[in-house]
Amino acid sequence: MAAQDQNKVCPKCFEVNDPAATFCVECGVPLSDEPGAEGSDAEVYREITQANLHRIRGDYKAAINQCLTILKRYPNNGTAHTLLGDIYAEQGDLEQSSQWFEMALDLRPESENDQRKLESVQQRITQQEAAESAEQLGLPTTKPRAQQYVFLTAIFIAIIGVVGFFLGTNLAQAGDPDTNSIISETIDVTPGRSPDGSSEEPSPTEVTAPWAATDGTSLAEITVMGSINQQLGGLPRVVRVTKEMGQPFLEVTAAIAQTENPEQVATQIVAALMRSYDYYQEVKVRLMDGQHVLWVGTMSTAAYVESQEEGGEPAIFYDVWRAGG
Repeated sequence: MAAQDQNKVCPKCFEVNDPAATFCVECGVPLSDEPGAEGSDAEVYREITQANLHRIRGDYKAAINQCLTILKRYPNNGTAHTLLGDIYAEQGDLEQSSQWFEMALDLRPESENDQRKLESVQQRITQQEAAESAEQLGLPTTKPRAQQYVFLTAIFIAIIGVVGFFLGTNLAQAGDPDTNSIISETIDVTPGRSPDGSSEEPSPTEVTAPWAATDGTSLAEITVMGSINQQLGGLPRVVRVTKEMGQPFLEVTAAIAQTENPEQVATQIVAALMRSYDYYQEVKVRLMDGQHVLWVGTMSTAAYVESQEEGGEPAIFYDVWRAGG
């Protein structure tokens, strides 16, 4: 046999070593096979090297066939068993890989390399089985660390929301002139009752506004809208409040039933506003029934206060528009 045929192939990294080497020059693994012994790596190093080359190139079928050809001649060649374990592990066939590593350890019980590879494959099998069981039971498969990130993010968003709410409320009460309260004891407008004393309280089932929207509505506008509705007995009468920043003008959109008097409803809205706010000089009221505008009118808040001081006579709206003329 030629001198080249006596070379030793490392069972771990498949480095070809000199015949006299007792340890692999590449990775340091002990080289225990006797050169020239039947079935030793020195006997089949060319075929082992070729099989490993097929594996590196991704030609797993050729690599497996090469290893099986070696084992038909030398069933006790541990390196071929190890290489088959590597090939099946790379393909994802963990059960086959585990079996080949176990057989390699039976042939070479002292091989720490084969032991590490076997433990790694068995750990992957355990993780795969756990994931499959969780999927069958409908359990979440997200990693705990990812769950912690989601939980902490949710808490952070909640804290920001709470802080923003209280900050906005305090600013609305302390700094926005729209929220300066001047509750006047001389103004007494009962919800559902017009300033002249007549009672025509609308039914909540009649006053509906499916067209109401709050997209883009500021916190101050929502605050004014809620205050008016509260003054009106909690009915969802006012559905939108629009104001220009720094301007003493307010536009209120509200719902009205067909049987109600528009002037009385509009006066109730102005009265409810004046119970809490004195900043606005003019209030434009738009009354709608569903999708249709039925009445529009503007009132001076000064005129309203004057009418109350003169005995409760309703103030006069101007720029009035009424559907149907």
